[in-house]
Amino acid sequence: MSRLDPSRVTLHRPIAVLACDSSATLEETLLLLRELDIHIKRVGPASIAFPREELPRIQRALHQSACFPRVIGAAPAPHDPADDA
Repeated sequence: MSRLDPSRVTLHRPIAVLACDSSATLEETLLLLRELDIHIKRVGPASIAFPREELPRIQRALHQSACFPRVIGAAPAPHDPADDA
């Protein structure tokens, strides 16, 4: 890891995963989210990962397009700068 440029590595803690039923559904979802300035990483043929604190923004964008994904797990807590230390 010492040879990697640290500016090219991003570590998000914690993350959320959006899993779609197919790669076609994921492509449609990515089109809906393209306007958001969020670090989204594809982690499989039908899944993406993103910072968990962005979940409300992603949900709003999907809801505005009449897409209502099921959410599993606890709702994100407000960001605490102390967690960055």
